[in-house]
Amino acid sequence: MASLKYKFKLLKFRYQKLVRGYSDHDIKNLYYHIAEISLPLLEALSKKSKYVYAKYTPENYKHVVTVNGDLDKMILAFKTIIRADNRLFHDSSFGEYRTNKEMKDINKGLKLFTEKYRDLWC
Repeated sequence: MASLKYKFKLLKFRYQKLVRGYSDHDIKNLYYHIAEISLPLLEALSKKSKYVYAKYTPENYKHVVTVNGDLDKMILAFKTIIRADNRLFHDSSFGEYRTNKEMKDINKGLKLFTEKYRDLWC
């Protein structure tokens, strides 16, 4: 009976995604959903150009460009979010949700993402 109920929920989520572009499941786990959307975009941006960030500086009216080392940290953060959430849902023997190292990687990458969000372009 539980598997039938689960299949119905999956069908419902797919229908919602078709109709409104997102499902109740996406909203319930927005942290994961944003990571799932952002990761391929950041990876494509990283491949497209080795110089990713451009900041407009009013003092000299030029663009200051930074190498994409920070972008790698952002990508690692989103990969870690997705990997840790997948472990939680697919491995019942998995004890700890995230390790301390994973949390540090996530926090560092998300901090950079928020700081450089408006400068992501190539």
